[in-house]
Amino acid sequence: MFGMDVICLVRQNKAVQQPQVEAVGMGAYLLIRIDLNVEKNEWFGLSMERPSGALGEVHPKMPVEGNRSPRFWRRKKRKKRMPWSDMDQECVEELQDYYRHLALVREGIAGLGKEILALPEPDSNYQMVYDKSLVWLGRPETARAGNILAQIWQKYLPYPEFQGQATKQWLERLAPEAPCPSVLILGMGEGIYSILEKHARKIREVRWILFREDCDEVFQNFIEEFYLEHGLPIRYTVIDDVAYFAETGINCHERTTVYDFTGSLYVTIQKMFPGSIWLDIRFSHTKWEQISAFSKGKKEYLEYRSLYKLWTEKQKKYNRPYFLDSTEENRYNTLETVGARGYKSKQES
Repeated sequence: MFGMDVICLVRQNKAVQQPQVEAVGMGAYLLIRIDLNVEKNEWFGLSMERPSGALGEVHPKMPVEGNRSPRFWRRKKRKKRMPWSDMDQECVEELQDYYRHLALVREGIAGLGKEILALPEPDSNYQMVYDKSLVWLGRPETARAGNILAQIWQKYLPYPEFQGQATKQWLERLAPEAPCPSVLILGMGEGIYSILEKHARKIREVRWILFREDCDEVFQNFIEEFYLEHGLPIRYTVIDDVAYFAETGINCHERTTVYDFTGSLYVTIQKMFPGSIWLDIRFSHTKWEQISAFSKGKKEYLEYRSLYKLWTEKQKKYNRPYFLDSTEENRYNTLETVGARGYKSKQES
């Protein structure tokens, strides 16, 4: 039996003094929000910068005195004007501080990984979503480049980044139950064909702007079969350059559901009919800010939706994490209820 989907949303929060973990039941899956206060070389105020010079490369169990670079010491002496004995002691202390911080960070991240594993049922499918300022934390290239925080993080939380935004199951969780009479699709997503089939009887118009590489035989066959089955033609525009979205702009003269698969591409919005909905499938922070600015103070209100926005704004239902009872009748759909049957707090267990 496979476990549930678990989305770990990792956010930057300068106000916290230690990692904050909050579990929120989302019905068919579990959301875990993790608040951190980190930079590339700092973990909650603990510096993770290696000491400069040859000493920074020495293992803590190796004799420090026998691993000095003469050039390093000469440079330090000219700059600091200190006796050799004082410089020895200073560098040893720097090295000791570094390894003490390293041990604390490793212990903290390992504990965080265990806490997250204790929340859902076994064999759950973990996927990570990062704030734009923390994307580096989960990227393998950052670890390969020598970033110690990324190396430790990926050791104890070795879960892939969430990439399923465009699949049918996630589109259905984001899309409105009652779609607008007009549909505009920007780009291509694997689950969009199923969504159009599901809502075909409720929509009057479908427009599609896609890149030339996406206008393949599968797409051509779909629009032909869609017209034959539902009598609804799909008007589409093929483009070669992403500049089209910024130069031409988007015009909607009736309530429209926009399925935006373009990611971080900038889109010029010229006119939107009040009550329209913009689904930012690949959740770009820039797009969120752009559409919020467009709607501010206007009658042409445009509702912005994305999974990231949903996960960020979802209200918590309790103040501390709860873990799941293994009984079959108690699933994640009751996790939001404080003290719900089958859930115990860590303090109570």
